[in-house]
Amino acid sequence: MPRQVLPGTDVRLEGSFPSVVEDLELRATGALGSTPAKVRVPLTRDGDALVGRWPSDAPRGNGVLLVEVVGVDAVDGREHTSKRKDWNVESSGSLTPVLDAAQGGVAFVNDAIQLSGSGFLLGGGEGLSHVVLSGCFQPSGAASCDPVVEQTLDVIPTEPFQRDSAHFVFAPRIAGIDAGVFKGIIHVENLPGQAAEASSAELPLELELLPPRVFGLSPTSGSLGQKVAVTGGGFVAQTEDDQTPAATRLLLAGDFTLDGGVSIPVSFELVPGFESGSRLVYVLNEEDALGTSADLRRTRGTLVGEITPIVSYGSQTVTGAAESVELELLPVKQVVYVRFLQSYVESLRHFGLRAVDEAVRARALQVAQGLYGGLSVEFRTEEPDDFGLFTLIDVGGVDPNGLGLLGYDNTPGKDVDNLRLDDRVGGVNAVTQENGDPGYGGVFVESLFGFSEHPGNFASQLGSADGTFDRLFDAFRPDVGRHPVLATESQIVALPSLVACEVPSSRAENIACAVHALGSLIGDTLAHELGHALGLAQPGAEGFHNTTDAPGRLMDGGSAREFRERARLQGSAHVLFCEENYVYLSQILGSGTDPEPTRPSCQ
Repeated sequence: MPRQVLPGTDVRLEGSFPSVVEDLELRATGALGSTPAKVRVPLTRDGDALVGRWPSDAPRGNGVLLVEVVGVDAVDGREHTSKRKDWNVESSGSLTPVLDAAQGGVAFVNDAIQLSGSGFLLGGGEGLSHVVLSGCFQPSGAASCDPVVEQTLDVIPTEPFQRDSAHFVFAPRIAGIDAGVFKGIIHVENLPGQAAEASSAELPLELELLPPRVFGLSPTSGSLGQKVAVTGGGFVAQTEDDQTPAATRLLLAGDFTLDGGVSIPVSFELVPGFESGSRLVYVLNEEDALGTSADLRRTRGTLVGEITPIVSYGSQTVTGAAESVELELLPVKQVVYVRFLQSYVESLRHFGLRAVDEAVRARALQVAQGLYGGLSVEFRTEEPDDFGLFTLIDVGGVDPNGLGLLGYDNTPGKDVDNLRLDDRVGGVNAVTQENGDPGYGGVFVESLFGFSEHPGNFASQLGSADGTFDRLFDAFRPDVGRHPVLATESQIVALPSLVACEVPSSRAENIACAVHALGSLIGDTLAHELGHALGLAQPGAEGFHNTTDAPGRLMDGGSAREFRERARLQGSAHVLFCEENYVYLSQILGSGTDPEPTRPSCQ
């Protein structure tokens, strides 16, 4: 948490905050200066942390506050309170910026220029400080130093809650993109409402600006759809703050050597994405010159050559020096982002399993990943930042199509050979709806109540309803008058064997069996819908399921697959891709050894 707070300051708390606890609030009590303080700050989740904003009506002054986090158990409504901690804090109405030093020397256009001082604003709810800069620029080889129009730029804290160290970006709108020397003065201003005095004192700033340069690639190997970062300096792009046309291109020339020794000369331009003046991101794709030079789906090889940055801003164009690079190309990998929606969480409440959400998710991912064993498929629960092409599958609650489907692939058309790599199995697809098909896709957890012999209002009973479903879940269902799993019961016990799930000997065992079964049902459905998105079943024909029904085959039609099999219970058939389906998957996503000693035919 910050040492010094203003109205609107973002207060961030790190710790352990179980997902089952909701309506979170920071409570701080004590005294600020001579004024008693009792402050409450509503909190929201930001990853594993909690974030709130310091209120404008909080007392001013220094003091030590006793702080705690309070939340409500989403299952039983009980209030939970964290351990109390001391917070040495200064609550202020405004801050005056002080600028002690500004980093000069050698830099690239769009570099971060470091500042030190005090009283800098932290951004977020309290806003940012600004640096005001003026001076002149002398291009390399020029005799005169041309005046620079005064510019105002954001001051970014170096670290969260740090008010004495920050930076601003030396943008191309200051002096263009040519190499040369900038000589000027700067001062820092805070927002009018956050500053006791207008601005800091002025300081001189002199920078020698270098032409653009590439330092290297990271990673140095990648597959189709993967992001490759290009590090260096002097990169530019058009921004919201500056609409002047600007771009950075990369000229790549060298030899592409295939595994086996065949070498192909290559020379082409790439247009990467811009992240900062020191970082570009290129997504390996099949549309540009690199993608048409090699089969990025199946080819292994290494590209060795030189990369040259070409930077343009308005009418200016600057070409940097060529640098040696090496990039290994790997066979394609399918990354799958599994997004668990809030509607899924709400459906867990009906199962009485809201408190074991994390365990259910983990089991679902374990089942799905296991079904794709030996294949280059990777399931993730966080949106990938290292791949630009990945498949998204939503796991939600109620089927929005109103059909009681367990899951549905709403991608447009059968993607034989997985040409797209970036399917979206979720939300609504208008193209799919135009054909008269259901528009909404994903996995629909609430429809699983259809396996119950008394599904209540949650789903229509399926023809394959099974009393085993009720023996597993009735112990926790609020709609049948039973007690949901509590947060204090969320530690899952190890099952001696699945035989225990036939007649659980304790509530703890019953919870573990319910988690095993529900997670398996979700993971099974998830893997099935991904199979459709990859072009199954019958990739060479029109059908979407295997032509015949047999126990344990994942891509059989839904009506042919019983509850116990999907839930991975004792005595049920071992679920897997049948032989022809797995051979097809190996052809488009093969990477290792098939973990199954034998697979049944799909016929």
